[in-house]
Amino acid sequence: MTLEQLQEEMTALPLEVRSKPAALFAAALGLYEHERIEATSLEDDEDMLLFQWGCYNWGDGLFFELDLTRQTIHHTVEEAEDPDIRQLRCTFLFEPSAFEHLAPGNRWCHSPEELPDFAPFVLESKALNLARIHQHLALKIQTASAE
Repeated sequence: MTLEQLQEEMTALPLEVRSKPAALFAAALGLYEHERIEATSLEDDEDMLLFQWGCYNWGDGLFFELDLTRQTIHHTVEEAEDPDIRQLRCTFLFEPSAFEHLAPGNRWCHSPEELPDFAPFVLESKALNLARIHQHLALKIQTASAE
């Protein structure tokens, strides 16, 4: 499977899953457990998850972002020193006022073997629990190269 195919699967999930951060993140965690990305090695941290949250202004105004990212690293002979780092980001944007007291943070999951600790951390986090009681303004499911 490629990240683009995974993105298609994520965007094809029923609206009741895509509209709720906990449901979408649970689906993404399940896909990470069962689906490998082509040409990546778990032993070399080439297929990982990143859970991150915080209030940010990237030029479009201040938002609280709740994000689960699948990051892959592809090494080729031509790119031996500069690998191709790609990400599939599932990002919910919220009005920041209800989240401003929450310090930004993140946590990595390096392999599916870490999911028994990582999944509860994500699904029971303060950030996600706050998101359960507030309506998000937007959802972005997109692939991109990491810079």
